[in-house]
Amino acid sequence: MSVAYGRTLDGRGHFDIEPGDTPEAPALRRVASPIEVSDAYLDATRTSSAVDAAAQLIGPNVEFNNSKINSKQPGAATEVKFHQDFMFQPHSNEDLIAVLFFIDDVTPENGPLEVVPSTHHDSTLPVHGPAGAACLMHTRLLHGSAPNRIRCSPYEMQYPEVPGEASFFAQQAKADGRS
Repeated sequence: MSVAYGRTLDGRGHFDIEPGDTPEAPALRRVASPIEVSDAYLDATRTSSAVDAAAQLIGPNVEFNNSKINSKQPGAATEVKFHQDFMFQPHSNEDLIAVLFFIDDVTPENGPLEVVPSTHHDSTLPVHGPAGAACLMHTRLLHGSAPNRIRCSPYEMQYPEVPGEASFFAQQAKADGRS
């Protein structure tokens, strides 16, 4: 069972942990609202060239809605089933863009984002890119990703407080009958 701990300003779990997480094999898979805990992430939402790119696509009145970091640890089972973001964050109009920044290189081996450019096609389009690249997509674009298959060497990290609640990924597992 996955768990989350910490609280964002709006009451959501801050840190989402992969099932099977241990001090020897830490498995953080999502940080909700990293702008609340990192000035670097807050600055990126305000000064990134992606803000200008979004304005070119939808108009000058760009409004920031939310941020998150998805982490797909090598060898972990983290998979994001195909979905549309709009359904999880409905709004009063469709002028919405998600900006995905690649912190690391995104390759075929590490479970890249896959998008379905048109709902009448059966094939997906993988989205690869070097660290520092970004992907801008409409929130109604169907997308998902496979687990990261890259090998990882051991490392150390401070282990935070004991997790205490479920997450988005637990909902996926429940829907698949793996709760």
